Amino acid sequence: MTPRERIKNAMDFKEVDALPWSENFFEESLMKFFSEGLPAHKMTVVEWAMAQDGRIVLNWPKFMGFDPYSYFGCINLWDCPVPVDVGPIPRFKQRKIWENAKYEEYIMETGARSRRFKKETGRITWYAMPQFYEFPVKDRKSWEQYKKRLDPEDPRRYPKDWEKDGYVQVFDKYQKGPTMLGLTGFYGFGAELMGIPNFNLAFYKDPELIGDIISHWEYFTIESLREAVETFKDRIDLVFWWEDMAEKHGPNISPKLYKEFLLPHYKRVTRFLNKNKIRRIMMDSDGNTQPILDLVIEAGITGHWPLEVNSGMDVRTLRKRYGNKLFLGGNLDKREIAKGGEAMQKEIDSKLPLMKETGGYIAGLDHLVHVEFTLENFKEYADVEAVQRHELPEQVPYIFYEDGWVPCQRYGVSVEKYMKDPKTMLEVQVRNSRDLGGGGFMGGVFVDLGITMPAASFGAPIRYDDKHMPWIERPIVKEPKDLEKLQIPDPEESVPMQSAIECYHYLKKNAPEDLKDKVEFFPIFGPFDNGALLRGISDFMSDVILKPEFARKLIEMTTEADIVWLKKINEVVGGLKVVKLGDDYAGYVSKKVWDEFVFPYEKKIFDTIPNVVRWFHTDGPRIQQPGVLESIAKMGVDVTFGFHPAVDLKDAKRRLQPLKVAIAWGIPPVDVLMRGPVERIDEWCKMCIKTAGPGGNYILAPSGGDSPGTPIEHYYAVMRAAEKYGTYPIQV
Repeated sequence: MTPRERIKNAMDFKEVDALPWSENFFEESLMKFFSEGLPAHKMTVVEWAMAQDGRIVLNWPKFMGFDPYSYFGCINLWDCPVPVDVGPIPRFKQRKIWENAKYEEYIMETGARSRRFKKETGRITWYAMPQFYEFPVKDRKSWEQYKKRLDPEDPRRYPKDWEKDGYVQVFDKYQKGPTMLGLTGFYGFGAELMGIPNFNLAFYKDPELIGDIISHWEYFTIESLREAVETFKDRIDLVFWWEDMAEKHGPNISPKLYKEFLLPHYKRVTRFLNKNKIRRIMMDSDGNTQPILDLVIEAGITGHWPLEVNSGMDVRTLRKRYGNKLFLGGNLDKREIAKGGEAMQKEIDSKLPLMKETGGYIAGLDHLVHVEFTLENFKEYADVEAVQRHELPEQVPYIFYEDGWVPCQRYGVSVEKYMKDPKTMLEVQVRNSRDLGGGGFMGGVFVDLGITMPAASFGAPIRYDDKHMPWIERPIVKEPKDLEKLQIPDPEESVPMQSAIECYHYLKKNAPEDLKDKVEFFPIFGPFDNGALLRGISDFMSDVILKPEFARKLIEMTTEADIVWLKKINEVVGGLKVVKLGDDYAGYVSKKVWDEFVFPYEKKIFDTIPNVVRWFHTDGPRIQQPGVLESIAKMGVDVTFGFHPAVDLKDAKRRLQPLKVAIAWGIPPVDVLMRGPVERIDEWCKMCIKTAGPGGNYILAPSGGDSPGTPIEHYYAVMRAAEKYGTYPIQV
């Protein structure tokens, strides 16, 4: 689904593959971001045009501005607008008319006069609204003079390149967001001409003047736009009707005055738009508009933005009150989002899940991106937004997951030395990450003490050899009384856990700069697997059937141990953003055993750390039983990874896609990835992408951990296939 299709469907309360996300930026915010390291060269827009705006007949490159929208992944509502000029023509020549050491005064293009702080050389002046102290319309005489500049028939209202067929083709092909018609509302227009106090007083002191201003603006709006509207018709996806008519505590105009002076004119404009098949009409007004929203809807408005939280606006309340009468945009509290971290996540989680479910919503801040944002916090917000929306990337991504003993064999390194020496571990992982094009174990560096580390923390002895992964030398739970001897490992005292923490700090300190932010701990090894290792796999699998209370007590202990360890990891890293949990043997049990011995314990572990992205792995083929995949979604899982090759990819996609759970598997690690040849890998990857790629939520990856002996060129074949077949929209 293209961004244009997505936002149109959202406004129509139809199904979308991801929530559309739109923002707008104060220029001062971008300047601040540039000073904090935002790469200007990656968002500079240069197009070829006539030199010096036509003063020289020469095609020449022209700087058009910056495009932060593509860089951050949000939609620019104003990127493809109807090109009609509705300002005064001729403009008032904007010029400085006075200054002192601190202030400058200007005549603006609208005719208003403003005072603003003088900019200091070499210093960025952050956003500050000018003080408008005089306005062009004061009475009937000045209005009649101003009205001469509002001739809808003036040919200068349409651009020099106005050629209908050419513009129609542009509108037909545009897909980066909605095509848009911008309007100025009746209250907003009057307030700009007279200033809010004078305009409001005139409703009582000179209602005839107000009536003439509003009537002329209706006539002017319809007639100046008629040619464009009747040319584009429903190629116009959205009408953005600017109408700042409210403050924090309520509207600037009473319902009575709105109904008497404004409502009839709104209706005539919306009827004109509807007649031309244009029905998505969104009002932009700051402040608390709730006392007049019923009238706004009666006027023909079908959407509302930005819904400022500080003014008491709330998408949840509005959705409940108005249902699908209004599509909504914004309302993520810019103050909380700018804080980043838990405050940001809490604000997003309080609204986006409901709005995903109800539809009719465009995600975004409750106004423009302001200068209290740091670049780091806005990038964090953009990353979280992408995860929440499950938005389509440019192409199907790929990952590989090799436990450390696999690259150890590849590079001839002792597995035991690798596990016990952080320096050796880092050298192997960095080399492996480089060789695999950054796709190593989830693409980063990780604390790898093996899947036996949790069992070792309980006191189980570990066996090492250089041809296999480390394993439990012997089970330590042979009968129920052995459970009484076990104690939940304390991360402050457990030697394996302390070794893992020390290893993390070493990796974090010594990893190359491009990998420092990708250092993480090995996934949590799940309670079912830990129980199997402590008890012995065969005995434990029998226990869940024959000795369920025995098995349950053991799982309760291993669950508690996982929770203690996960909390410690969260503390060590300063707040997890992702939790990965793997429980291999859980995939070999019946649905009944799954519901009793797997699901509640896995969910309890995941719920320990809220507001994170959740990855879940299991190896067994019985995960495909009816209801099991669905219960994984109920755990809050975002990504399933490394599932068994026998799990049918098409069936899993059918069941998980509606639940917004991603799939990161599909390539048999032995029969295809290891054995090849390259041509077979290419065909298999093509099949995976064709099956699971459409609609997103797919990562090309092996079905289980990679096997020792897999040639490097086979990994490259996967990377090439992802690029060759995985570009969205999928067309293989």
